[in-house]
Amino acid sequence: MLSGNQLGIAITAVLVGAIALGWILHWTWLRLAREPQTDAARMNALVNRLHEADHARAEAEIAREIAENALASREAEMKERLTAMRERMENAVGKREAELEQALREARADADAAMSGLHHARQHIMALEAELDELLQEQR
Repeated sequence: MLSGNQLGIAITAVLVGAIALGWILHWTWLRLAREPQTDAARMNALVNRLHEADHARAEAEIAREIAENALASREAEMKERLTAMRERMENAVGKREAELEQALREARADADAAMSGLHHARQHIMALEAELDELLQEQR
């Protein structure tokens, strides 16, 4: 078993080894990484990325405006087509209503003529029946 001093030395040795290993890995990472290492270089890289992002945002806004304009023109075109279709439909409905009203007037006129003819026929039949009754009464 380890004494208290030996345990302290062992823990200290492990911590020093971990720190040394971390520093070596960090140094290796910085050597292998191709990113700028100075603060000024990092700032320049950050500024470049910000400029690129700003440029991309401007392009996206332009693309959005183009898309909105295309959508607005398409909407206006669709509204015009809808208005033209509505006018054609209203004209067709008006024409069909006029045709149906004319057909109804003709049917009513035919019905009135038929009723008038039927009325005259009934009167004629009644007159003939009255004459027949008179003749039959005279013969008796």
